[in-house]
Amino acid sequence: MEALVAAGADVDVGDDKELTPLGEAASKGHDEVIHVLVGAGAKVNRANEDGDAALYWAADNGHVKAIDALVGAGAEVRDRLPSVWTVSHQLDLSIVV
Repeated sequence: MEALVAAGADVDVGDDKELTPLGEAASKGHDEVIHVLVGAGAKVNRANEDGDAALYWAADNGHVKAIDALVGAGAEVRDRLPSVWTVSHQLDLSIVV
């Protein structure tokens, strides 16, 4: 990932459903990749066509380290989850809100 970023890769490019590299890293729990992408300027609150940002994907898949990385980078903690609960309710993050 670092080599791609160094070569000038667009860290906010989306696929056909607008899932970004940050969203993909979050969905897989790759917190180190999240740090690299955020450091390269990835927009932590950029949503896909369904309105879901990277924090949604990390929470939906239970990746606590990825959630921590995204929240630390300024991710909006009130993003919705499939259950219509907020991330703060699902993970009891009300103290960071």
